[in-house]
Amino acid sequence: MTISPPLYPEETEGKEQYTAVECHCSHCERQGAISAHPKVKNIEFTQGLEHKGEYLMGPKKNPHWYCTKCHCFLATDLSWIMENVFKDENRMTINLRMLKDCDLSKIQRKQLYFMKDAPPKYEIS
Repeated sequence: MTISPPLYPEETEGKEQYTAVECHCSHCERQGAISAHPKVKNIEFTQGLEHKGEYLMGPKKNPHWYCTKCHCFLATDLSWIMENVFKDENRMTINLRMLKDCDLSKIQRKQLYFMKDAPPKYEIS
């Protein structure tokens, strides 16, 4: 997968690092997704396609893909929503946890709380 800016700080050459999204909506939180949203043209699935299942929810416009062996969330094709709502270039949601050899400790993350409040912050005294 090609993503710009890069995921890892050592690949940035002193420039911006990509910020992944750790969404806390009911779907993403249950799936444990840490997501990147690269352009469709920059993605190539190279292995595991024989285990790729598809789920369509809501208006059935953006297919969600999962592994039929472990049932983990792999990706979502955002083409319909990008074209019809955002009027932008087609993108996908990729669950970075499912990438082989992805070092999550190096990835910069943004916490997103969609349709619910952020958790309370507790002070320790």
